[in-house]
Amino acid sequence: MAPAGAPLAKRSRANTRERLIAAAYEVFTSTGFQGTSVEDLCLAAGFTRGAFYSNFSSQEELFLALWDREARRIVGGVRALVQIVESGQVGLPEILDSFDALTPRQWFQLNTEFLLHALRSADAARALARHRERLRSELATLITALLAHDGRRMRAGLEVRDLTRMVIAAHEGVQHQSLVEPRRTAGLEASMLGALLEGCTERT
Repeated sequence: MAPAGAPLAKRSRANTRERLIAAAYEVFTSTGFQGTSVEDLCLAAGFTRGAFYSNFSSQEELFLALWDREARRIVGGVRALVQIVESGQVGLPEILDSFDALTPRQWFQLNTEFLLHALRSADAARALARHRERLRSELATLITALLAHDGRRMRAGLEVRDLTRMVIAAHEGVQHQSLVEPRRTAGLEASMLGALLEGCTERT
């Protein structure tokens, strides 16, 4: 039988972990991943180094936990859009304008910085690839639901996982351009997603 204090200790540990992740978002987006130390994170979260290392082995592991949190938020946003389409409030083409709002500018900048870090670290690259694959898998499930509701199927030779990669590539490409040319990218993502939809799918 677990000690009476075990559930409380588990909640306390989970709370510590969540506070460290929340602090990481604020500190990383303010000073950058490379410019942040464990001490900076501990100070922002109000914990000691011991508390940090009892939850995370490194800043990379903490960042990936933050990455997962943001991925869940993005998936939740896409799921909400799917529900809006399925409710009949708007059609699939009209919902495409909402996709570019799923990734805040500061998170995209930080994510890009970590990607550059991962390019110089084989371990970080492998870990990031695993996390990205999980996100793609969840998004593919939601895209499948959207296509089915809109009466569409993938064209011969293409699979939903291919379209999912294209959607992510379009989203990230527009985000990159918007960092330096924000006024020139208005509506670009919706146009690209619409073109992908027409080019990769067909009516059933």
